[in-house]
Amino acid sequence: MTPVQQAATKPKLRSVFDERHQTIRKVLKEFRNALSEAMDYAVRIESWNCDYSFGFNASYDPLRRDDDVSFLYESPYNEHRDLILRGIFLAPAQLKGQKCEAHFTRRPHLNEKSIDENLHRYEEAPPKSVGGFSKQGHCIMAFLAVPQDAFALVFQNAQANKIKFMNLRGQKMRYGRGQIYRYYLQEEQDEEPT
Repeated sequence: MTPVQQAATKPKLRSVFDERHQTIRKVLKEFRNALSEAMDYAVRIESWNCDYSFGFNASYDPLRRDDDVSFLYESPYNEHRDLILRGIFLAPAQLKGQKCEAHFTRRPHLNEKSIDENLHRYEEAPPKSVGGFSKQGHCIMAFLAVPQDAFALVFQNAQANKIKFMNLRGQKMRYGRGQIYRYYLQEEQDEEPT
């Protein structure tokens, strides 16, 4: 084999940048596929309340590596101000009439400034969801993150009874569970889902 033939058959060395770009493309394809396969859920809100708790954080670990969920381990204290909306599913048809209870929890790492400062974290590992579903008995629970800087506005709207409908976009529930990619809280719904 001549040196020219050897050079032609020798695999090209890939740079670290090429590998990183390929990883990012693959992750983005999976991210977009999940969003394109999502379905819509609609809930008519019937009541709300706000729960509060404060205490020690059993998950506190200052040595934990910095990642998407490191905010859960950063502080020795744990404070929750959960807004809870209760209602009835209007759509999809297989859930129509079932009870829904949605817990909205403030997340300090989701404020606009923190998201902008940490965009590099999402390049190779985009977030998987903004919350999730879990069927518990005759009720479907939804656990949703609210950016800390938006919580006051959402709470004020609940207090003023301006949240009448909640629309969710997420995975089709499997085995009573699913991820939620987006949610809308509205005073009026354009049209009643079928």
